[in-house]
Amino acid sequence: MPQRQPSTPPHGQPSGPPRSHPPSGEAVPTGSPRSRRPLILAAVAVVAAFALLGAVYLVNRDTGSGRGPGGSGGSGSGDTSQGADDSIKFGVPTVTEGCPAADVAGAEARCTKRAQCWSGILIIQGQLSSIRELPCDEGHVFETFAIAAVPPAVVDPYQDKLAENPSVRKVCSVSTLMSSRHGNASKYGETDWSIEVLPPTPEDRARGRDIYRCVATLPGVEGITGSMFRPR
Repeated sequence: MPQRQPSTPPHGQPSGPPRSHPPSGEAVPTGSPRSRRPLILAAVAVVAAFALLGAVYLVNRDTGSGRGPGGSGGSGSGDTSQGADDSIKFGVPTVTEGCPAADVAGAEARCTKRAQCWSGILIIQGQLSSIRELPCDEGHVFETFAIAAVPPAVVDPYQDKLAENPSVRKVCSVSTLMSSRHGNASKYGETDWSIEVLPPTPEDRARGRDIYRCVATLPGVEGITGSMFRPR
């Protein structure tokens, strides 16, 4: 018997059963243009939301409604930077309010915010060679009662050069010391004190701090404890 030949579809027609579109309401296969449309709309909505949040942030920043100068979130950055600059320049926080040294015209002197106490000092050829800062509640020798930048007229801040400068002499004077006394130090008179002009310490020189200090002690009093010029 002759074999039956498979039928050949007409030219231009696809083989196999005809494809049909899903009826209305039936799920659309994943990856079709219709299925991707909700995802695209969601992505556009997310981008728009982030853009709106960024615009709100910029408006709040420019109007000062957050932290910073003029805002309600705390003190302005000017106070913080001033405190940082102060510590960099002098090595410790300083103040002018309630500071007799600050009243010396043109000297731009200050007081340490807290008491600053020292061991004995060793000065060789005008340079401070050895000194150690000590806790004021322990036995010490000297205490700072004024601190200031070296005057421009003093090219080399050796002790003798500083002590000859008129501005330094006023800052480190007996009258400034007497006005700076704190607590029990008020019972000691002018003749009880010994004043030294302190050139930059080795640490000051290493850190580039061009400053001097006025320090004082009570000769004959061993192991001074407590603060004489500033609160601890």
